[in-house]
Amino acid sequence: GMANTLMRQGNLGEAETLLDHVVADAVAFEEADLECNGCHSRGAVRTLRGRYADAMRDFFRAYELAENTSKRELILGDLAGCAGAAGYRKLASDAYHRLLRTGQLPIVTSAALAGLLEFAVYDGDLVEFDRLKTRFEVFTNTHPLPAAHTLEVALYTAYGAERFKTREIAIAAYRAVIIQAHALGSHQVRFKAEQRLLALTTGAVSLVNPPICEPPDSLRDLANAIAERSSPDEHPVSNATGADFLSP
Repeated sequence: GMANTLMRQGNLGEAETLLDHVVADAVAFEEADLECNGCHSRGAVRTLRGRYADAMRDFFRAYELAENTSKRELILGDLAGCAGAAGYRKLASDAYHRLLRTGQLPIVTSAALAGLLEFAVYDGDLVEFDRLKTRFEVFTNTHPLPAAHTLEVALYTAYGAERFKTREIAIAAYRAVIIQAHALGSHQVRFKAEQRLLALTTGAVSLVNPPICEPPDSLRDLANAIAERSSPDEHPVSNATGADFLSP
């Protein structure tokens, strides 16, 4: 709890140090649930610090230890988000697709759809972008989501408008996102939308396409295991029990 408070306050170094002790003590006393929570929290801290490979190993260890299906979904979602932030787009996509196939938590499904929607913009895949956008709209009709999640998708939709539609449509989309973000107090989303709106109105820069990176060899087995259990063609949301993605 203290470490999570430090993380929220932005004191990432102290939070990670404290979590190192938590995980070490949990291992020493064979407290699997505490080790799971410690690794999950430390993975979040390491993601924020840009230590992506270490973070993903923490998330994977937490996933291995988690006994609750909902917790496992949340951890895998965080692992996918970390992989995306690191530029491991293929690995992140596979994890998101796995969640769409087996996920039960609407908030995790929402995050997976949002992540894939963002990647479709970067990849210049208009067909996939439209398919995911429609799927998200259908999903939200039956699964009300927190405003923060729908706002994030609205930002990626504005990215798509900039990439695939006209300048005027993109400007209108960014302005709508800025108004929503201001009302919700979502400063990061508002900042990103304002950056893109300024770029469009001044003709300064084009939409950024983050580089695609390959995960290090230390994560190769994890990447291969996720890829083997993720269908690249069809990803229906199911009510499956969320079986271990590394299970035989």
